[in-house]
Amino acid sequence: MLRLKQMMSGVMYGKLPQMQQDENLMTVPRDYLIAYMSSANVGILQHWLQTGMQESTKELTRMMTKLVNFGPLGSAGIRKTPAKP
Repeated sequence: MLRLKQMMSGVMYGKLPQMQQDENLMTVPRDYLIAYMSSANVGILQHWLQTGMQESTKELTRMMTKLVNFGPLGSAGIRKTPAKP
């Protein structure tokens, strides 16, 4: 899993500067954000594997996307998220 986390981090280091070029707009330093996101994604994959891969890869991707887009508080229903289309 360490190699997977390192790979994810590398991809994020490559893409994040293109998506957010102004470091001053970030509320946490880029390296901490990438560490959080890569660790969270690896944690989800580990849980999925440990629980027998019951969800399809499509559903797993959908959950991971929601967590990235809405964060843990929005995904838990604690913070409001945009209405479903």
